[in-house]
Amino acid sequence: MALNFKTLLTRTLTAAVFVAVLLFCINYNYLSFSILFLVVSVWGLIEFYQIAEKLGAAPFYGIGIVTAIVLYVSGICLTDSCIIFPLKSLVPVLLFCILIAALFSKQDRPIHNVAYTIAGIIYAVMPFVMLNKIASVRN
Repeated sequence: MALNFKTLLTRTLTAAVFVAVLLFCINYNYLSFSILFLVVSVWGLIEFYQIAEKLGAAPFYGIGIVTAIVLYVSGICLTDSCIIFPLKSLVPVLLFCILIAALFSKQDRPIHNVAYTIAGIIYAVMPFVMLNKIASVRN
């Protein structure tokens, strides 16, 4: 495969813009940092689900993304005084809803699809939740 300079230039400029946005969000405040990585984690989850579809699975996009967002936002909330603290109790409920969605789906291999849905949340979102925990220590 030959080196394509147009693609290389596009990727380099995209990486430079992302690094600039990343540095700005990290240095501005904790909220901008959290929002940036919420977007990155949801984007990564969608990418994971698209790869899973190419492998023959059919992950539950909607409930998986909602669960990921609730998990991420509840991970930001570190204290009991947080306004959205009851959000943490929704994560097990949403995980149970994924199982219910599989129960009533007419897809082949529903447990396989649930596994891909939950694996995507663990693989694409949990590292960023833990990164937020580390970043909150700095504040």
